[in-house]
Amino acid sequence: MNEAKKSGEVLVDEIHVDKDELMRYLNGEIQFTEWKQGQDLMKFFASEDNAPEPTETKDGDIDENASEGSEDEDEEDDDGDAEADQEEEGEEELLDEKDEEYFPPGISTRKGKVGRPRKPRPEQVTPKRPRGRPPKARMPGLTSSSEGSPMTHELRLGREERRLKGKRGFPRGRIRNRVPKDLRGLMGEAHLCFARGSEQEAIKMCLEIIRQAPRCPDPYQLLAMIYEDKDDMEKSLQFSLIVAHLRPRDTEEWTRCAELSLEQDDIQQAIRCYSKAIRYNPKELSNHMERIHLYEQLKDTKKVIECYQILLKALPEDQGEQYMQLAKDLVKTHHQNGDISSAVDILSHAFAKHPKLISSEDVNILAELHIASRHYQQAMQVISDHCGVGVRSQSSHEVLDLEQLSLADRETKQDSVDVEVPDGLPIDLRAKLGVCLIHCKQFQSAKNVISLLMTKDPNMMGDLVLDVAEAYAELGCYGESLPLLQALVETKNYNLAAVWLRYAECLTSLGQLEQSTMAYRQVLQKAPGHLDARIALSSIEQQQGNADVALELLSTGSDEEVAADVQLIWQRSMLLYSKGLLREFTRDSLLLLMAYVNQASDKNVPKRLSGNLGVISHDNWFSLYCKTIDALVKLRQLEEAEALSNTVLVSKRFARESSQQLDVEVMGICVYFLSAKYRRVYEEMRSLLSKHADSAAVWNLFSFVTNLTNDNRHHKFCLRLTLKKLHENIALCILNGHNAMVNGTFKHAIGEYIRGFRQKPNDPFLTFMIAISICHIACQKYTTKRHSLIVQAFAFLKRYEELRGVSQETCYNIGRALHELGLLHMALRYYHKGLDLPPSSDDPRFDLRSELAYNLSLIYRHSGNEEMAIELLSNSVI
Repeated sequence: MNEAKKSGEVLVDEIHVDKDELMRYLNGEIQFTEWKQGQDLMKFFASEDNAPEPTETKDGDIDENASEGSEDEDEEDDDGDAEADQEEEGEEELLDEKDEEYFPPGISTRKGKVGRPRKPRPEQVTPKRPRGRPPKARMPGLTSSSEGSPMTHELRLGREERRLKGKRGFPRGRIRNRVPKDLRGLMGEAHLCFARGSEQEAIKMCLEIIRQAPRCPDPYQLLAMIYEDKDDMEKSLQFSLIVAHLRPRDTEEWTRCAELSLEQDDIQQAIRCYSKAIRYNPKELSNHMERIHLYEQLKDTKKVIECYQILLKALPEDQGEQYMQLAKDLVKTHHQNGDISSAVDILSHAFAKHPKLISSEDVNILAELHIASRHYQQAMQVISDHCGVGVRSQSSHEVLDLEQLSLADRETKQDSVDVEVPDGLPIDLRAKLGVCLIHCKQFQSAKNVISLLMTKDPNMMGDLVLDVAEAYAELGCYGESLPLLQALVETKNYNLAAVWLRYAECLTSLGQLEQSTMAYRQVLQKAPGHLDARIALSSIEQQQGNADVALELLSTGSDEEVAADVQLIWQRSMLLYSKGLLREFTRDSLLLLMAYVNQASDKNVPKRLSGNLGVISHDNWFSLYCKTIDALVKLRQLEEAEALSNTVLVSKRFARESSQQLDVEVMGICVYFLSAKYRRVYEEMRSLLSKHADSAAVWNLFSFVTNLTNDNRHHKFCLRLTLKKLHENIALCILNGHNAMVNGTFKHAIGEYIRGFRQKPNDPFLTFMIAISICHIACQKYTTKRHSLIVQAFAFLKRYEELRGVSQETCYNIGRALHELGLLHMALRYYHKGLDLPPSSDDPRFDLRSELAYNLSLIYRHSGNEEMAIELLSNSVI
């Protein structure tokens, strides 16, 4: 050890620190990464096992004069530490930064020291400096120079670990941040230099003190005063924040920093300062209110509500009036935010906590909140509990619990309660009580309660009368609501469009259409842009048979006004379609449909439209699309129909229901077919069949398209589809059989028909096609066993007749097959039989008498009976 001292080194356990290297680091000649012994020392101190214990001080080492004056202050600091650790958690959530005590960069925060501890010294009191006006510019990089250094990072990690230890119950040492004894003289000289005007000398002295005792707040406070005197308010604020972090329980310093931050328009930093001040002194209500006002400026409603809740918890019990006022302010904020249930809970809690401070205004607010949330029994209970209203059962005359009030029969309107209202009940509470009784279907009691309201001047009490009228109308009691609304529309103050609209709705519900028409026109006169009134009046005019007037109402105004609302255009387009004005209808319907189908990918609705597209149901949109396609086809605007069909298919708007999606695809194919774009039709049909292979309508359409286009490409497509995917599909069996029959390969046709026949042996069409194929084979030149084939064909024909029934169709088909086989006498019999039968339908297309007569005439002409042939042709064909 002596050798180490002689060599100029200090031994700390097993680590040797060179004093020369240490001084070079402190003087800034080398960086921390170049000082190897310092890094080893930091790693040694960072380990918990090697953390040095505070050494016991001897009695002779303590300055008794200093200790007497500082013991009480240290105990207060320790008590403050304990109180700060037990503060409410909700406050910490409002801080935007980590709620940690500030430590200057590069300074160790370890509680223990190596060697003998420094004696406690009496604290030198630095006078508070006055507030000043801050400059606009902010000093950059004041506290950021050492934030990213490795030493700072290691020290902060060690401080965090020790802070967590203290929270787990480990003893925490006292934080001595007073000016050391050997630096107090220098601190005093700095104050004297500042007083003499030697600011640069004072700054140098403060920086030297900070270098040796960086956790002492006095030099930072003096620096803040110096820079404030130099009108450098940015630096002054930064040093003041350091002082506040070093003395976190000085709430006045935090408040002052918040005010300085506001002068520099830094609202977020001001909020953090007020939050710190509230944390260490939650009973200072002015800081709570300032923070609330700042969050209101930022329009952060969630934080405003949280701050109000913290303020209510911090209020002492003896400040009940202030508690009630703050509770009402918080209720107002919740109501504006749409959270009615929270507003009810807060005001109910305030009622329970301060029942003697409840006023009629407070009862009115709570009752209004219950009514807004449709809790009418709870609203009546509030009025009954705090205003002396008595509610008794008519049968037992006992006081009822209004929350258990049973509803009376609406049809008979029999009341189940009697209501006793004191004479001094305010008129607004009386009106709310009447509204609650109406919704509880106690109509007679409601009339007794609101009878006093009816005697008042409607010009003065019109809002209360309107509430009662709307309560009646909501329950469908339009007869009771109508006279109240009629009295309001005759007044001067309530002759408004909203009141006229309610009046017109009541008249319409009562079937008084002429008077309701006049009322709606009053609404449009007072509010020309009221779309609901315009649409309702148009519907009434249409019901009365005035379609032209209804159309004029929907077309009144400038183009911008007409095309502004979705509902208005919808109503007008339906009216145009019903009148057959297809060209005008397509103009409106295309505007609506393009906005609807493009809304999925583009949220920006065209400027010509306004309103919510969701007010029109999905089924109505599909109906509008079908009508628009039909109108475009009738107008031969096929290009517009193609564009609309492609847009709808791409948007997938009607894909939620498979039936609607199928209809959209089929209509698109039909539009392409009418445009003679057969290649596109064939491609769309292939895609459609892969998705809807079980739909008979799709297969029928495919067969129709291929027959009209005379395209043989579908033969291979059907075969591939049969071999790969749809082995047992009956429609494919029939199509493959037809294709083979057209190509003359009747055996293959019979094979395909037989595959379908095995699945449906009672299908008359398959039975008939098998019989026809066998007939074609029997008629070939080199066919063997011809008689056996004819017998089989005839057997299938008879089975076909049994399944289909005796009709013109069966007689013609069997006769035609026998005619082909050369069995003329048997064919003659079936042709005559078909001529004697009536048609199977009233549609002339299904009358086969001309076809039967023509074939029969061929047989007669072949036998030489020309006269009979001419007679048949004259009677049935010509």
